[in-house]
This record gives sequence, C-alpha cells and structure tokens, in this order.
Amino acid sequence: MVFLGIGLAFSLATRVNAQVAIPQEIPESIHGCINSIEPPSLVRAVDVAGTATVENTDYYYLYAYDQEVPDNPEPASADSPNWVAYPSDLVISLQSDRCEIERLGTPGDHIDLASVVSQVAARSLTLNRFERVIEVIGRENFIARVDSWDTGDGQYSLWDEEAWALNQLDIDIPEGLLP
Repeated sequence: MVFLGIGLAFSLATRVNAQVAIPQEIPESIHGCINSIEPPSLVRAVDVAGTATVENTDYYYLYAYDQEVPDNPEPASADSPNWVAYPSDLVISLQSDRCEIERLGTPGDHIDLASVVSQVAARSLTLNRFERVIEVIGRENFIARVDSWDTGDGQYSLWDEEAWALNQLDIDIPEGLLP
C-alpha cells in the first residue's frame, strides 16, 4: 500500500512539473487538453500556427515541440528550414469550454487538415497559418517558400485547403504543385 501511494505521488508530481510552455494568446480553456498529452515529455512547448472559428467551434492549429520553441521558428529563407526543432502538428477544437485533441502528429508529418476537421475549418486554419507566416517573413519570402515546394519530381502536391488559401492570398501556385 505504501508503494502504491509513493508511486501515485511521484506520478502526480511528474505531471505537475511537466507543464507545457503555452503562449498567452491560447485560452486557458484548452491548457488542460495540451497538458494532458502523454507522455509529458512529448510536448514541452507549443506555438500558434493558425486559428479559426467555424459554427460555434474554435480551432487551434498548433506547432508542438519536444523542447523550447526555437528563436526563429519561421526562417525567412526557404533554403534554410528549421530542421533542428521541427514541430509536430497539434489540432485542438474547443466548443462550450470543452476541448478535444483532434490530432497530434509526429515531427515532420505534414497533414491534410481536412482529414481531421471540416473542409471549412481546414481552409480557415490554413489561411490564418499562411497569413501569420507572411507577417513574420514577408510576402516575397513566403512566395519563394511556396515555389521551393515544387521540387520538379511530383513528390508534393497541395491539398485543397492549401491551394484555396494561396488563391485567397492571390499567390500564384507553381504548376508542379497542382494535383
């Protein structure tokens, strides 16, 4: 009985000490979802990639890191991606103060958001994500980044929400990225 009590106390202490670094713009109501991810070392910090509200549901597209958020998570040059601290995609929905983890990917596992949330939410999240990146690195650098996705070998094509968001931003899509 004593061992069980010690084990439980150690487990609770580990969880308390494993709080994730969460930006202030993320509402308190989803902190519990983020901090519930197991094992605790899987996510140590999050950064906002995009947000959207669709039909009374708030969606948060977050970058989840197993370490601190890097100083420069969105490098301006497409030639120098931040592979050292490549994040996992974390998508959380919030409705009536009830949060739900829709998806937690693995680092570098690029996901089609419409496979996780509705197409309307996926498009809104992607548009907001692209707008945030443009705000950080500038429109010309973002266009260069989009152009770099076309490797000429057909390995990458845009998902619907990405093509839609680029069209909303009036950014030409390289032919090699069209489905």
